[in-house]
Amino acid sequence: MRRFLSFLVIPVLAVSFAWPSASSALGPPVEFFEDLAPIRSSNSSAVYIRRGDTRHVFPNESVFLSYFNDFSNVEWVEPEVLSSYTLGDPVIMAPGQLIKIQSNNNVYLIDSDGSRRHVTSESIAEEMYGATWASRVHDVSPTRLFDYWIGPDLDETAMEQSLKDGMLYWMEDAYPMVRNDRTWGDTTRANVHMVVFGGLEDPFSARLYDSIVTLKGEYGDTLAVSWQHFPLSFHTLSWESAELAECANRDGKMWEYMAEVWTHDGDIEWQDLMDAAAVVGIDEEWFSRCNYHYAAHEGRVSDDLIRGEIAGVTGTPSSMINGQFVAGAVNTDTLRSIIDQHLFDTVVAPLTPAE
Repeated sequence: MRRFLSFLVIPVLAVSFAWPSASSALGPPVEFFEDLAPIRSSNSSAVYIRRGDTRHVFPNESVFLSYFNDFSNVEWVEPEVLSSYTLGDPVIMAPGQLIKIQSNNNVYLIDSDGSRRHVTSESIAEEMYGATWASRVHDVSPTRLFDYWIGPDLDETAMEQSLKDGMLYWMEDAYPMVRNDRTWGDTTRANVHMVVFGGLEDPFSARLYDSIVTLKGEYGDTLAVSWQHFPLSFHTLSWESAELAECANRDGKMWEYMAEVWTHDGDIEWQDLMDAAAVVGIDEEWFSRCNYHYAAHEGRVSDDLIRGEIAGVTGTPSSMINGQFVAGAVNTDTLRSIIDQHLFDTVVAPLTPAE
C-alpha cells in the first residue's frame, strides 16, 4: 500500500488499462475498506476493491494509482465469485490527492475524511508538495466534484493548525474509500430511480418514507431510492438532524436511523436524535464523537440544499422520479402509478399533490 508520510511525491505510472464507466452518484464520501486486495475476473477489465459482500469499482486509472503503485497486487477471481458480490458505489480519490475541474482554477486537497478542502494559495500547495505540485492535480468532471463534501478552506492558519494537530491527510496507510451509500437499491440495475429531498423533522417526509417502504417491497431491485437533505429554516433541528444522519451513514445505517427518528412524526428533541442511534445499533461513544465534528458533514448537507434549489424544491418532501418532479407526500397509490408509467416509458407530466 502507498504510505502518505510527509510530502512524498510518487510518480504516476503509465499503464494501459481499460476502465468501465462509473455509475451515477449522488453526493460524497467516506469509509475505509477492510479487504485491501483489488480483484478482477477474466471476463471483465474492471478492477474492484471488496468490502464484505460488496465490490466497489475503481472508475479510472488515476483513482487506482492514488492507492497503489502498480497493478501487480490485483488478484484474479472466478467470474461467478465476482458477480456474487453486490455492486456498490465507485471508489474515490485517496487522501492527499489534489483535484480541480477544468472550468475553474480552484484546487482542492482530498483530506482523510473524504472532504475537499480549497487550497487557497500556491504557496500552501508548494509547501505540501514542492515546486512540482501542479503535476499532481487531477482534473475531475463537475459532477464528480460532488462526490466529496466541502471541508474548511486550507489557508495558512488552517495549515499550521492541521500540521500541529496531525489532522491533515497523511496516515500510516491509505485505504481505498467510497462514498457513503445514501441509495436504497442499485441504480445500475433499477429501471426507476427516485431521488427524495426531505428532512428528519418533517412529518410529511416520514409519511413518504412509509410509502417508499411499501413500494420497495413491491418493486424490489426495479426501484432505487436516493436521499438528499433539504433542511427547512423553520425546523429548529433540521440541520443538526441532517448532519447526525450523515454520522449514521458513516456507520452504514442512515436509512435505519432516519426511520427511527421518523417514529416521532417530526416532533423531535435533541435527545431523540441521540437515542435513535443506540436503537439501531450504532456505538454510542462513536456517535457522540461524530456529533462533535459537524463541520465534516455540513458541506454535504449544503451541497444537497443547493441541488434541491436548482431542481426547484421549495418544501419537503419533494421527489424526482426518473426526472419527473413530484411535490409533497403524495400517497402510495399515486407513487405506484408514476412508477408504473416510467416502467412502461409512458410520457408523464409534472405532478403536484391534490388539495
